Amino acid sequence: MNFTRNKIHVRKFEKSNKFEQLSDNQQFWAIDILASFNAIMQRDEQCDDLHWTLENVSNVMMSEFSMVYTSYNYAIAAIPVLKAYQQFLQVKDYQSIEMALTQMRKPMFELRRHFNDDIGTKEDILAETIYQLTGNEVDQQLQRQIEHDKRQWLKDLSNDVDFKQLPLNTSEKLTIADTLITRLSEEFSEVPANWDTDSFMIVVDVMMVLDPKTQNNIDQFVPVIRCLINLFSKKMIISVGQGAQLLTILSAVQPRLQEMANYSVDKRLDTMVTEFAMQRGAYISTVADMDDWLEKGDNLQLIRDFMDAIRPWLNGAIDERDPEYAGYYEKYFSDTTVTHDQKNSEASEKHQRKVIPFSKKKRKKKHKK
Repeated sequence: MNFTRNKIHVRKFEKSNKFEQLSDNQQFWAIDILASFNAIMQRDEQCDDLHWTLENVSNVMMSEFSMVYTSYNYAIAAIPVLKAYQQFLQVKDYQSIEMALTQMRKPMFELRRHFNDDIGTKEDILAETIYQLTGNEVDQQLQRQIEHDKRQWLKDLSNDVDFKQLPLNTSEKLTIADTLITRLSEEFSEVPANWDTDSFMIVVDVMMVLDPKTQNNIDQFVPVIRCLINLFSKKMIISVGQGAQLLTILSAVQPRLQEMANYSVDKRLDTMVTEFAMQRGAYISTVADMDDWLEKGDNLQLIRDFMDAIRPWLNGAIDERDPEYAGYYEKYFSDTTVTHDQKNSEASEKHQRKVIPFSKKKRKKKHKK
């Protein structure tokens, strides 16, 4: 092992294109993260930065690296920085390292909460969305399998008696089910059998509320998704116990969904971002309060990261809300009736152009960058 190379590698990484691809927050904390991680790796695992393994990465992640009190901005930057660093070094077993780092996300945050109770009370699942959804690579093999299985799932759902009795046409109802399955697989790498209640709630209660494909049918989320969960339970795609847990979450978010259904898309986004900022310790009662908070530290970048995280369709994804998307289901279901509301489409386009929704001052600042 050549431990002297660690510092050399970090300096080279800081000047690399891979470093430039990190967010401002990740760049700000990168050197501290790497210094701490490499030091613990050397001390406890006797390993330099070219010889990390799945096992010793997991050990370091569960050490004081995650226990000591640090800024939450540091915590959400840690794993994206470590992944980028190992990619930069072109280590031979990067896939195993990447998998280990991804798997350690949830244990890392649980450990932080255990040793930092004040963090646990102020920051919730929604805050972790930033980390979870930033810089994740899509598992292409998983996506191919999901796309293959999803066709049959949606076809079976379209023939379900309870599903047929629900309002909306078949295409609109299937879009709700499709979006849930797709977001959980693409953003969280989860198949139905391992849907996590946290990620399930984020998709239903946050992403789908804003998603142009589903934002106009919030009142039907619960009945449609309930039919889908019951179908999965009947076909043993998920266990009865898992189905019960998901249905409990669905009932818990129903009042929030009913409230959001009465808001415009812009107001939904404003509400979510304001809540997120307040969870980060901001005191906000006016637009001026939000502007002042955004001026401090990395808060503006943090909000941008958050808004990107909860609207993944804006990150280079294909926008399938146009008329050709409606034809997607016609390939599989002969009884599908398709409609396309131009007014809703225009509203969706206006929404997608929105970045920082709180004041003209902030919008102008964003455009200058």
